[in-house]
Amino acid sequence: MAATAGRCGSRPYTRWSQPRDACLQAGTVTWELRRSEATAGYAAKAHESLASAEADFAAGRYNSCARGAYYALFQAAIAALLLAGEPLRERWSHQYVQSRFSGVLIGQRKLYPSALREALSTGIDLRRQADYEYAGVGRRRARSALTHARRLVCLVEEVMR
Repeated sequence: MAATAGRCGSRPYTRWSQPRDACLQAGTVTWELRRSEATAGYAAKAHESLASAEADFAAGRYNSCARGAYYALFQAAIAALLLAGEPLRERWSHQYVQSRFSGVLIGQRKLYPSALREALSTGIDLRRQADYEYAGVGRRRARSALTHARRLVCLVEEVMR
């Protein structure tokens, strides 16, 4: 079954070459199915970013590790937001994801451990240091970022099961 992307006003959707079920006879995918696909996509990206960060850490590339760990956190946080019912967005700003993940999923709904509350903001600071400052990221800080990324990616994968 092949899928092609389309747009309905400003919202993207997927059009399937064959109907998936009774609610899709008209050829458009429900918003929930689109959210499910996006959640799986962001979780897969988070897992890939985490694998890259782990390889970079093992090779002593701590700046690249910090960058990959942050993106694993960011992508896993988006998946977590979608799993919790957050509306699908065309673009996810770093500030929005940090705010909603920490404020809503950790602070209000208590769906994730409070130890992860600062993981995204610390992670983006570390990524900025790795990318834009002359002083690189050290082994200890890279390991800390990697630990937070592993934890969040694993928690999101558990929720998805």
